[in-house]
Amino acid sequence: MSVTVIIPAYNEEKRISKTLQEYLQYFDDSVRFFIVLNGCRDNTENVVQFWQKKYSHRLSYAVFKESGKGFAIRKGFELVSDEIVGFTDADNSTTAREFDKLLQRIKSTDVVIGSRYAPGASEIQRVNLLRKVAGKLFHIAVRIITFLPFYDTQCGAKVFQKKVIDTITPELRINDMAFDIELLLACRYYKFSIDEVPVAWSEGEASTSITANSILIKSIQMLFSVIRVRLRYLLRF
Repeated sequence: MSVTVIIPAYNEEKRISKTLQEYLQYFDDSVRFFIVLNGCRDNTENVVQFWQKKYSHRLSYAVFKESGKGFAIRKGFELVSDEIVGFTDADNSTTAREFDKLLQRIKSTDVVIGSRYAPGASEIQRVNLLRKVAGKLFHIAVRIITFLPFYDTQCGAKVFQKKVIDTITPELRINDMAFDIELLLACRYYKFSIDEVPVAWSEGEASTSITANSILIKSIQMLFSVIRVRLRYLLRF
């Protein structure tokens, strides 16, 4: 089973090195990594180049001027071709050991999503209370708008059979972090099986700099994105 893990990276020079080191050392050569740098204005590319030189047979990357997590993952979907394709965040909030739980489950289903809130999940560290509250409120709004039955749509760890990627990628439009909602709606529309796996999750320290104002603005932007994508699928369900 060949696997590629996509890691979207936007200004992650302080966090991505730890993530790459852990994932590259934890997994064997059957797991490859594709880093998508999107709109970076810092030293992220140089950090990724350092690891790419050490693990050239397992790690590659692409650079784009446009930004947005959804944009980065969609580009990754278009450029990789392994049997199993997943993505995880650059800040190591889902460790390699936890991500491996998803890879084990994908052998028996079409899609596996990590969950911070499903029974059995745990938050090792949550350093930003405002973000936690906003996340809970956003989750409630998403359930009301989309009827998606999952405990957690936004955890940055998901894995797919390649047939799923080939089917849903042409449907994807959203560039911001509401991308996960669009992705799951597309999977449900095409009737792919989706398993939700509880994971231990830790928020990165850099998130402490996030302000209440920025959280509010991003949450509103994401809600508008969710409404737009729900309207697109309204006549399909």
